Amino acid sequence: MRELWLRVLGQLLAPSSAPAPPSPSPKELALEAYKLLVGLLQTEEQILWTRNQAFLAINGAMLAVLGFLQPGANSPTKALNISPGAILLAICFTGLILSLLWFFTILRSKAFYDHWFEHLRSLEAQHLAPIAIFERAETYFTTHRITFAKGTFRLPWLARLRIYLALEITSLAIAATWLLLGWKVYS
Repeated sequence: MRELWLRVLGQLLAPSSAPAPPSPSPKELALEAYKLLVGLLQTEEQILWTRNQAFLAINGAMLAVLGFLQPGANSPTKALNISPGAILLAICFTGLILSLLWFFTILRSKAFYDHWFEHLRSLEAQHLAPIAIFERAETYFTTHRITFAKGTFRLPWLARLRIYLALEITSLAIAATWLLLGWKVYS
């Protein structure tokens, strides 16, 4: 039995006499890299939306708790003999920190997205011409129009707002809301 294992192991480890597969051409390698980068770009976009949903849900839940804990006759803090001001201030401070973290997470996601996007544009220009999908997208979003065989397409005015800018504004607006609510609780 031992001899059989050694013989099988020897055959597995012995150099193969089969010819090596041909090396891929630079264009084939560039196309494979292109496919991988498109996948990375799509994954980054999915992660962006998942993160934003999580941050928005957490902020919404914290706002609901803040409203639930407001001082009043039926407040749970009154029944538990807890100072509502300290708890409400802690919630506002946590919300502010969370919203700022959200803002910086958006900036990081944008940097990664731009990184992959620029790599794709570079691959198109250097190795995959006449493919110019990402270059045309950049032109479309920069000049707000693009021309194809069937005519010129214009980007509608409201669609010109970049989604990352909208998300940055949203996270900062929520941070400002937490700051104002905290100031109201503190005053």
